[in-house]
Amino acid sequence: MILAAKAAAAASEQYLWVMTGKDNVTPYIYTSDSLTAGTVTARTSSFGVGSTIDIYGLATDGFGNYVAVGNTGRLATSPDGINWTQRTSSFGTSDIWSVFYGNGYWVAVGANGKLATATDPTGTWTQRTSGHGTAIIYQVVYGGEWVTGAAAGAIASTTSDPTTGWTTRTSTLTGNVRTLGYIKQYDLYLAGCDAGTTGALATSPDGTTWTARTSADSLTAGWYGNAISSTSVAVAAISSGTGTSGGIQTSTNGTTWTARTEARTNPAWVAVDQYGTFVVISASGLAANGLQYSTDGTTWTNGPQTSPTAGFYTVIVHSSRTGGA
Repeated sequence: MILAAKAAAAASEQYLWVMTGKDNVTPYIYTSDSLTAGTVTARTSSFGVGSTIDIYGLATDGFGNYVAVGNTGRLATSPDGINWTQRTSSFGTSDIWSVFYGNGYWVAVGANGKLATATDPTGTWTQRTSGHGTAIIYQVVYGGEWVTGAAAGAIASTTSDPTTGWTTRTSTLTGNVRTLGYIKQYDLYLAGCDAGTTGALATSPDGTTWTARTSADSLTAGWYGNAISSTSVAVAAISSGTGTSGGIQTSTNGTTWTARTEARTNPAWVAVDQYGTFVVISASGLAANGLQYSTDGTTWTNGPQTSPTAGFYTVIVHSSRTGGA
């Protein structure tokens, strides 16, 4: 259940919003070319049909290539966000929780401590030593160094080469690390766990040394999310999975966070385009499904709404230059 994006903002740019969701039986990937209006179109995901099939993660390399991952080792690629093909992931039947692209590598992580890398996502995915043993790895992100978040507060990192050197770090977190993001504007990694407010977040300048931070919203079991930044503000979107905690938070330094009022409940994942527009998707309930967007992280407006009764997990943004000024 996920999202990515491309929406028209200037004559020279074109965007495509790509989401994953589920209508209780069929996992779909959805696309929309409008941020503020229009329809959301369901695409065939290639993940199959069944109430136990989910799509957990989505990534793009910024050049129009996409990878989606889900349970029981499913991994699909797309050259346009619309047409999807299943690939051999090397995860067997283990769930794949997250995927990310950076420095020429695709990295996927999941259950049983598995981590795989690829330089061509349509080709061979090779299992690597993750540093997490057999623990579930929930998130992976790149910001100059590769960082992963796993069960029981475990974080591991390595250099710009994710094929080797993964080392477990002391994170200050105690719960499952289901939120992980890189805040480019402040050159900080943000990690979070289900620990209420105090100590629920941690930041690091390098993925190695972590400092405890206080969440502006209570983070309880079953939530997930991420953080990202424009040139002026960082935004974190964290879902509780139930809508009773979590929310949208902003920061002007990456360390101190302020809760904001969202346009749709239970925000799950945030992305930002190169013009500084943030987009958040919601995680549960028909009334909540869809996008909300903001240019400052403080005031949020409803975007297109989707039709499935299940919610989403993640959102990414991608744009392509089409000519013009």
